[in-house]
Amino acid sequence: MQRLQSIIEQVFDTSFTSIDRRDDLKELDFWDSMNHMLLITGIEKDYDIILEAEEIIAMTSIETIETILFKKLEES
Repeated sequence: MQRLQSIIEQVFDTSFTSIDRRDDLKELDFWDSMNHMLLITGIEKDYDIILEAEEIIAMTSIETIETILFKKLEES
């Protein structure tokens, strides 16, 4: 998941280790709707996938992002 870590650090300009995998990302100061979409765009581009609206909405923590991403990659 090094690629995901890199995307998160770039989009949010923060260290990946400063985020708990289970934290509700909406509670973090640097998390807003624009950064969320930049994260989604970065993930889709880097992993060459298209995320469904339900998947995007469900991405509320690093843990859920990883789960959705793993599932999506297995489907490909």
